Amino acid sequence: MNKRLRLIVAVCAGLVVSVLLASRMGSAQEQMQPGSGFAAVPGMKGGQDIFGPYEVVENWPKPMSESLPGHEGWTYSVTMDVFAESPDRVFLVQKGELPLIEQRPRSVWLPELGPGLQFPNFRLPLRQAGASIPNGDQLEAGGRGRPGIDWRWEHCVLVIDREGNIIEEWTQWDHLWYRPHDVEISPYDPEKHVWIVDADGHMVHKFTNDGKELVLTLGTPGEPGMDDTHLRRPTFLVFMDANTMYLAD
Repeated sequence: MNKRLRLIVAVCAGLVVSVLLASRMGSAQEQMQPGSGFAAVPGMKGGQDIFGPYEVVENWPKPMSESLPGHEGWTYSVTMDVFAESPDRVFLVQKGELPLIEQRPRSVWLPELGPGLQFPNFRLPLRQAGASIPNGDQLEAGGRGRPGIDWRWEHCVLVIDREGNIIEEWTQWDHLWYRPHDVEISPYDPEKHVWIVDADGHMVHKFTNDGKELVLTLGTPGEPGMDDTHLRRPTFLVFMDANTMYLAD
């Protein structure tokens, strides 16, 4: 009797294991199908994949020159953040523009800087985008490159559609920015105000959804501090409900 019972238990356990394996294989196959998306941790909610699985869209955004006149030879600078209000309205914040380098120059030795040094280095980027353009409060400082040649402080806030076309330019606010770092829209706000956190400017700006009006500023622009009217290098903003938000400062 005991032998028969052990046999039944073993068979049942085998069936359970088979069902579980089949389920996991089916799930993996679904994730590999085109259009099913990709998640760093399959099935995980939250974490680094805050909005779930995603797919990389090639050639997005399109070159700036395809949307903006007078931008032949110019490209995006360091992109600080993006926020997708919808597939056809994606906000992008960046530190101005950099000249486009279409062909990688040959490497040259630089003995005047030290032994064994050459540039560009094999496989490494030509430039560090964040350091190639000054912050908004350093545009007039010496030794920061040539404005209009090495960089342009323009188009710090853009809106792009699903095809990669620039559909909105918030250039009327370029003068406000030091280093725009985060852009958000509260899911609880029916008017969909746009919040932009400026880390090095120690401030947060709130705009109407169309960007025509600045309706609120948190912090004192350009002045770090630790009181009710100052912030000290704010970085990210999240919303808990219609009346509560958290700011990493």
